[in-house]
Amino acid sequence: MEQLLQAQTNVYLADTSHNVGDVWLPVVDGDFLPAPPSDMITTGRFNNISVITGWCEDDTAIFLDPAPSSATDVYDVFRGFLPGFSQGNLHGLLGLYPVTDFRTEPFANGTIKHDAQFYRAARILRDSGLTSQPFFSGRALAKAGNNFYYYTQHQTILTPILEDDGFYGLGVIHTSEVAYMFGNFSHYDIYDFHIEPTPADYALQRRESRSWSSFAALGRLSIPGKNTLQEWETADSDDQNLGVYVIGGPDEGYAGPDGSDSARAVMLQEKLRERCAFLNSLEVIEQIGY
Repeated sequence: MEQLLQAQTNVYLADTSHNVGDVWLPVVDGDFLPAPPSDMITTGRFNNISVITGWCEDDTAIFLDPAPSSATDVYDVFRGFLPGFSQGNLHGLLGLYPVTDFRTEPFANGTIKHDAQFYRAARILRDSGLTSQPFFSGRALAKAGNNFYYYTQHQTILTPILEDDGFYGLGVIHTSEVAYMFGNFSHYDIYDFHIEPTPADYALQRRESRSWSSFAALGRLSIPGKNTLQEWETADSDDQNLGVYVIGGPDEGYAGPDGSDSARAVMLQEKLRERCAFLNSLEVIEQIGY
């Protein structure tokens, strides 16, 4: 047992940069996994249920270590992370995310927290690993008559914890939504962790947790006249923003058709429809390997 534990630890430490910590990935065995997930979704082999799924604005930024700071660094990250990609598709993916869409983040004294290439890589990693797949499955589930809801979390209480450990400029990272949706900040106020929830955080905690409990009880995320996230509509695969709901931050609201102007504007900057259409093409899905 000790040898097995050490073996996985060795692989984990050696390969984290290539697989974001997912060392032992499942394989199609014809039994537990009868076919690749994409094939099962395409052929309708799924349960008919209503689903909420989403990601955080800067979800995977915390996984980029060392932080890429040049175009060559970004290429190397994804040449390793997507080993099945053809050169043409890799260059096609990188081309969908020009560095001019991102900006270098400085400290107040002018020194750099992270280069624009870091934020570019973080967005590519998020979209290729966490964002495009929900759009693929959501379209199929909605076509079968199910309600499907997307969200992107734009608010976090984790920044002080990260900065105390020397991690600056990471934004709204992986699992930031958990503290709000489960209505419990106290789990982060342990082990000398430093959190500073604001009145806006407590207000969002109430809205977000009540939307989740309303969904569980009633199948709806927005209840008029109640303290839930408001005007959250189902996904819309034909809209430029695909019917995503922005949770928290200054632009909260439904970014789909007839939604919040500020939510629509901030989500249009992410070019999700164009970028995820590429990532969800059958050729690219096969090369990603799901």
